This record gives sequence, C-alpha cells and structure tokens, in this order.
Amino acid sequence: MNASPGIVPASLPVSLLRDAEGLAAPGSGPGAAAAPRPAASRPRRPRSLRWLVLSGVLVALATALSAAVLLAHLHRRTMQDAERELGNLALVLANYTENTFRSVELLQDGLVELVEAMGIRSTEQFNEMLSTRAVNRDLHARVLALPQIEALFLTNAEGQTIASTRAWPQPVFSIASRPHFAMLRDNPELRSYLAPPARNVQTGTWNIYLTRRLTTPEGRFLGIVGVGVGLTQFEEFLSRIVLGQNGTISLWRRDGYLMARWPRAPASIGIPTPAGQLTFPQLLGIAESNTARGTGVLDGVERLIAARALEGYPVVVTVTRTLADILRLWYRQAGYTIGGALLLVAVILGVVLLGIRQWRSREMLDQARTELRILEEQRRSEAQITHLAHHDSLTGLANRILLRTRLDEAVLRAQHGDACAVLCLDLDHFKDVNDTLGHPVGDRLLQVVTARILAEVRDQDTVARLGGDEFAIVQTGVRHPRGVALLAQRLVETLGAPFDLDGHYVIVGASIGIAVAPEDGPDPDQLLRNADMALYRAKAAGRGAFRFFEPEMNSHAQLRRSLQLDLRRAIEAGSSSSSTSRRCGCGTGASPASNPCCAGITRSAGWSCRNASSRWRRRPG
Repeated sequence: MNASPGIVPASLPVSLLRDAEGLAAPGSGPGAAAAPRPAASRPRRPRSLRWLVLSGVLVALATALSAAVLLAHLHRRTMQDAERELGNLALVLANYTENTFRSVELLQDGLVELVEAMGIRSTEQFNEMLSTRAVNRDLHARVLALPQIEALFLTNAEGQTIASTRAWPQPVFSIASRPHFAMLRDNPELRSYLAPPARNVQTGTWNIYLTRRLTTPEGRFLGIVGVGVGLTQFEEFLSRIVLGQNGTISLWRRDGYLMARWPRAPASIGIPTPAGQLTFPQLLGIAESNTARGTGVLDGVERLIAARALEGYPVVVTVTRTLADILRLWYRQAGYTIGGALLLVAVILGVVLLGIRQWRSREMLDQARTELRILEEQRRSEAQITHLAHHDSLTGLANRILLRTRLDEAVLRAQHGDACAVLCLDLDHFKDVNDTLGHPVGDRLLQVVTARILAEVRDQDTVARLGGDEFAIVQTGVRHPRGVALLAQRLVETLGAPFDLDGHYVIVGASIGIAVAPEDGPDPDQLLRNADMALYRAKAAGRGAFRFFEPEMNSHAQLRRSLQLDLRRAIEAGSSSSSTSRRCGCGTGASPASNPCCAGITRSAGWSCRNASSRWRRRPG
C-alpha cells in the first residue's frame, strides 16, 4: 500500500483510533467509577406547585393570543389576496373589452372612409351604391378577423338597413325606432353611441350595438354604420375563466344596464338596476378604488367586488366573489388553529399534572440517553472497523480479504455456467512518480487512478487494490472474451491519458493481464497466478497493453524459473552450468539474447554473452 506513514483518513473518528491503538482515556476503563455530576448541574425541583400552575396558565393565555393574532393575520392576507386577484382579473377583462370596442371603432372608421370615398350625398345614392353584392362581400371580409362581431350593417337616414353581413340579398326592414339608430339621428352632437343590449329582430339573440354617424361633407345626416357584438360569444369567453364557486363576471353600462354576465342571467340582461341597489355611480366609485364589499345586485349575497371602468366608453367591468367562498379556506384554517390551540392547552394541563413526576425521572432519562449514545458510537466504531478490515484506507477499494471473498463467489458461479474474468493491472512508471514528486503526489495519483477505473467498470464488478500500484478487477457475467478485452482496452486508454495532479503533469500508463474462469483455472489462486503471468507477458511486450493468459505462458514461466536457479547456482559456484548453456542455445552458437525466455533472465542476473563461443562475463556493477 502506498499510503504515506502518518496519514490518517479523515473519516476515521478519534474514538475509533483509540480503540484500534489500544488506548483509553484516563478513568475510562472498565473498572473506572463514574464521576459524580456537579451539584450545580442537577435539575432542581420547583419550590412550589403554584409556580408551575401559573406558568401553565400564562402559556395557555399566550397560546390563545397567538392563535387570535395568527387568525387575524390569515384573514387579512386572504382578503388582500382575493382583492388583488379580482382586481387583476377585472383589469385584464376591461382591457380585453376595451380592445374589442377599439377594433369595432377601427372597423367603423374604414367604412366611413369608404362612404366618403364613394362621394355619397343623398339617400338615393346611399341606397344605390351600398346595396351591391360587392359591398356585401367587403363587409364580410372586414369582419373575418373579429369572431366576436355578430353583424356589421349600413343603415340609411330613414332607418332602413341597406347592407349587412347577416344575409344576401338584404331583406328590407327598419330600425328607425331602435335606440342605437334614434340616438344618433336625434342628437347631431353625438358621433357614436353604445346602446343597451337588445334582441336582434332577425335571430332573436342578445347583442350590444355600437353605432357610428354617417354625414355628408356639409354635415347632413346620411345614416349609421352599426356593429352588433354577440353576447353569446362574449359569455362563452367568460365561461373559460375559472373564478371559483359563486363567482360572477359582469359588463355594465353607465346608466346601470346589465349588458353581459357569467354565469348567465338572461332575465336581467337589458334591464336597468332596481332602485336602491347597485348603480353605475357606485360602480364607478368602486372602480376608482379597485375593490370594495357590497351586496350582489341579483342575489343579495355579500360579495367582494372589483370594478374597472373602460377609458372612452360608458362601460364598467365587475368581477365578484362571495365572502363565504373567499373565506372558505380561512374557516378551515381557523378550525385547525383553534383545534390546535385547544389541544395545546390540554397538553399544557397534562404537563402541569405530570410535571413533578417528569422532573424526578429526568435524571434517569438523561442517563439512559447517554448509554444509548455510547452504544450507538460503539456500533458506528464496529462498522468502521469492519469496513477498514475489508477496504483499502487510501482508495476505499476492496483489499485482498474482500477480493478473495468476491473471487470465491465468482468462481463458484463460474462452475455453474456464469463465467468471470480476473484482470491484474499494474501501473507503468509509478515508481518514477514517487521518486521524483514524492509519496503525497503518488497517493493522489492512486486516488485519481481509482476514480478512472471505477468509471469504466460496472456496479456488479469488484475492484481491489493489492498493494502499491497493483490492482485487481473481478468481472462477473462474462458472456464472451471480447467484452473483457473491451474493458481492458478502455482501461489502458483511460489510464494512459495524462494526469493533472495539483499542477503536476504526469503520464504513467497501465499493463493488464487477464485470466477467464473456468477455462484458465478452477480455483481463485490459480486464476490470480495466471492473470499475473499474463500481466508479466504484457509488460514484456512493451507495456501499455493487455494480454490474455495462454497455457504456454506457464511453461515459459517454469523454464524461466529453472534458468534463474541454474544461473544462481552458476554464480555461486563461479562457473557456468553446461545445462544452462544448452538451454540458452549458447552452446550451439545461438545468441542468448535471441531467446526471449533467457534474455530477460540473463539481464536480471547481471550476465551477458560476448560471442557465439558461449563465453559469459559479469557486467560491471
């Protein structure tokens, strides 16, 4: 293990270190007597039960007062939220209605320009020039983009409708008695007029009529341009607004006529407000202050009313909700709060009654809690010790003990058809890092290497650190050796990438040997040996590579060991063994360096062959 001496993992508690080192705090041994508690720290009994009762009464009063303050605050906030919500909705609806009316005005302005451009000066010209099919198509084209418009029509000075979008050919009928015509005819100072809701004489539906005066350049009355806004479309729009139970949205005229309402109230449309009830001046006053409380015009229920007056039009939009609906949640909260306050008072009473007994048992409870804390600390310490016994303290990986357990399980499963693989991994040039940059940088490198390895393996695989720069991986569920090769290739590539260790640029690389069970060995020890031999072959091939175990590797290893023993005996005896010469091929004139098994052994033993006559000499040093 490459952890520097004296480095202690930060996660290890001091108590655990004392247990591991066999140390104990003075007086903490099994036979040590518990130190008595200072007299000043012992809980004191109340002098009199009267103070306990008085304290309970004061707490109960404080509870009741707090509940009252809380309920008042919730009530005020609920009403403020409702006022803000209704005010915002009224503002949005007022803007929507105002934009609709302005769109109608723009439509009427276009028709006024059309009449002026046609140079109409008399009723005869009005009737002749505006009753054509082309004018009818033009009217239809102008209202295509305004679905809320039910009808667009042109009426002459005698009250006869000459052209409209309702029908073609246009039937002859008179609206001379209708308010939206008579008001403009009889009041020359009026340029436009918004009439009370009226039923259409042809369809029987309720409409709001906005009319515009048509005059000659001399100011003589020619007729009107009228637009009928259908209340059905407007009410369908209002129906899509979720306002809550018993909420209403209404459109009023200044003189108190109800123009539209949701939920629908057909019996009240076009009828002025009864005397003594809500009138437009009152609505206008509400609109200036945005919201107010009042009684509903149609149902007499107390409501919160938000109103907005349209700019330039004698119309007010009102949005209302009943107080009962607004305060429904507050009533529920009040019930919970009062119930909680009563429960708290009951608890206080119980506390007063059980106070003396609880005070006496407090010392025993504190002692029990202390014992429980000690037991919990012991359990945590035992768990930490168990973890350290099976894991590497520097990298957190499994150690040899846990690796052997996991490998035993994997080999047992491999005997039943679930193959596994053992990968022995060794870092290249790791010693150079320790020698040049120091052990702390080496430790940091091992931690970063651990992170890269864990990023490439699966959760079900086991990664262990065997010591120093040696790692082992148990890969389970192997279906084909190609999967093991892919993992090894990824590990070689990711560990061959540069490391940035606190400003130090490090390149190490890795070599890997692989053994697959059950083909390469029936037991864990043999699998590890075979994987280690494959690792040796990968290093001999130039490092930064991986090799699978092959049976001939074992024979090469045995031959290499035999050569080592022979050379060692020859060194000790001061002469070269003839058997060694024959095995190396030196006696036949072959170069021992051409034998891959002999070349490495002769170099490691410090010997070299100068020529084909098998004369060996010891290298200096």
